[in-house]
Amino acid sequence: MSKINLMLDEFKGKRVLLAHSGGADSCVLAEIFNKKSINFSVAHCNFKLRDKESDEDLKFVKNWCIKNNTSFYFKVFDVKEHMIVNKKSIQEAARDLRYEWFNSLMVDLAFDILATAHHLNDQLETFLINSIRGTGISGLLGIPETKKIIRPLNSISKKEILNYAIKHKIEWREDSSNAEMDYLRNKIRHQVVSPLEQIKPDTLENFKTTLKNLSQAEQFIYMQLDVLKNKIFRVDGDTTFVDIEHLIKQKPLNFCLHHWF
Repeated sequence: MSKINLMLDEFKGKRVLLAHSGGADSCVLAEIFNKKSINFSVAHCNFKLRDKESDEDLKFVKNWCIKNNTSFYFKVFDVKEHMIVNKKSIQEAARDLRYEWFNSLMVDLAFDILATAHHLNDQLETFLINSIRGTGISGLLGIPETKKIIRPLNSISKKEILNYAIKHKIEWREDSSNAEMDYLRNKIRHQVVSPLEQIKPDTLENFKTTLKNLSQAEQFIYMQLDVLKNKIFRVDGDTTFVDIEHLIKQKPLNFCLHHWF
């Protein structure tokens, strides 16, 4: 399947900032935005983790923007220093720096929405990573969206994206680090998700249903928690009063306390 239909009504009349790495996913999304006449600009991060290859990615994305008359922003980061100072992994440090910069661009240049090219495979990988780390229901919902951060490809598989790129002759850059086994996500991708898809080819389609069911369960649970909170909590000016006797009767109590406090 090489046809990707995206509902982009939420982008109409909005100024969109597209996070563009140069990979197949963001290249396809950029071409779709261009085709649909979305008012968007491109932001590219150069983390200097792959030396010349990183610089070539930047050049590739910049040239695409020049060719397509699209505003282009880029920044070079010192990921290793951030990692050491903040005691984080390389991927965590890169994510922190990336979104901090994206947020500043959105504020300074008045963008309405940040769009990223995360797809269904990314969602499944995140689900598995969070599940083995220990998480609540929210952590099982994949990569979150907000009113300001949209992921238009999050229900599209990597295979569909690649097929679309090949059919429409869209060029992209391959990140050589994706084949390495240094990162947990890469291990999950190559040693868990790929074998799963071979054993059960409809894995990703079934996972979409799981995400939908989990999302509906989360909505129901939080709605009920808010209804219950209104019975236990009372706000008077700057003071919040809690009916302790009512509160301690709730089960499971720790779950309620975690949500409310």
